[in-house]
Formats: sequence, structure tokens, C-alpha cells
Amino acid sequence: MQQSHYAPETHGNWGRITPAYAREWVIMITNFAYLIDSPEFKHIWFNHKAVMGHDFFGNKGQVVADGGFFTEADYKKYYDQIMNRGTIRLGVSTVGGGLGGGEVLGVDTWLFYAHYFNTSIGIIGHEFGHHWGGHSSAWSLSGYGLQEVNGQLHQYLQRKQRLPYMDPDLNKFHLTPRDQMYNGVAAHMRTPRPDSHVNHLERYFAANPLKITN
Repeated sequence: MQQSHYAPETHGNWGRITPAYAREWVIMITNFAYLIDSPEFKHIWFNHKAVMGHDFFGNKGQVVADGGFFTEADYKKYYDQIMNRGTIRLGVSTVGGGLGGGEVLGVDTWLFYAHYFNTSIGIIGHEFGHHWGGHSSAWSLSGYGLQEVNGQLHQYLQRKQRLPYMDPDLNKFHLTPRDQMYNGVAAHMRTPRPDSHVNHLERYFAANPLKITN
């Protein structure tokens, strides 16, 4: 990913970017970029079926056809596109989750404080994936594909203390005055994940550790 700008939309399903939202977006997109560039993500991407139990697939769904299940060439082609994606315009959506497509990537207020606690952080991957595919594809199918990988890998990297930004008090977004936010702060979305909650990728990498070199 080369550049990030802020989306100008201030109408309909979009809210105006304020300094509080802009500062927090810098943190979220940096953590996401770190995740996408991690050796774990690369391993998952090129071994998707072995790791996740299914091949990645395009807009035609889970079929053996062009636009369906990925071939080896598809994995290489789209990995290169992910690593070299151009401008991304970051926005604040007001639809209850997020919006994405083309250059635009937006998420709702609650992600701006809940991402430290892994509450549905996969939505960022989901909206990022809309650059390539719709809801019938693994790019942006809820609870599947890129959304699921993003959510679980974020949890893994956070538990390993490897994300660039992990302190929820760094910007104190959750203390932004209510009249400067599009929604209030839900306390239950700021609850740490229990140690007993171990996701699929955490179990996978515990059994199949990667050699990480600096």
C-alpha cells in the first residue's frame, strides 16, 4: 500500500473526518499494513486451503471457473496487487459497520476504539477487500476469507505483542467529547479478549511456528 488520504465524503453514509478520527485512522491503517506485510499473512495467503480449510475465491463464488476458486497464478497475481495497491482514501462511515470499494475504505466510530480489543476488527479487511470483490467473494464475504484472516491474525499479532500500536490510551479516542463523535462509546467493546479465547490461527501457528527473521 503506497499512500493513504482521507475521504472527502460528508453526506449520506459518511461523516466528516475530524482530528480525533484522523489520528486514530493513522494507527488503524498502520497496524493493518503491518498485518498485511507480515510473514504470517504471506504464509496464509499462499497456503490458504491448508491453513483456512478452503481456497480463496473471486466474485463467481466457490466454483471451479474463472473468477471462482483461486489458482496458483491468481494467488501470485493478487498478492502482488495487495502489496502494490495505490492510493487509499480513509473515511468514517455511519452505517453500522463499514463501507469500501475502489480507493475508499471507511469504518464506523466503534472500530476506532474497539480495534485495541479485537471487536470485529475483520471489518477493515472486509472493506479493504471490496477493492477487488463483492460479498459473494472471499474478498468481502462476512466471516470468511479476508475478513476472517484479518480478524484472527490481528488477534494473534496482538497477543504476541507485535502490532506497532497497542495502547488504547495512546490517542485516548474513547475520551473524545460526545459532540465530536457520530456515536457514543460502548463499554463492552473495550473489554480485553479472555485468555481462554484461542482462535484457529493461534492454534495453527502454535502447531506450525514460522521462523521470523528481522
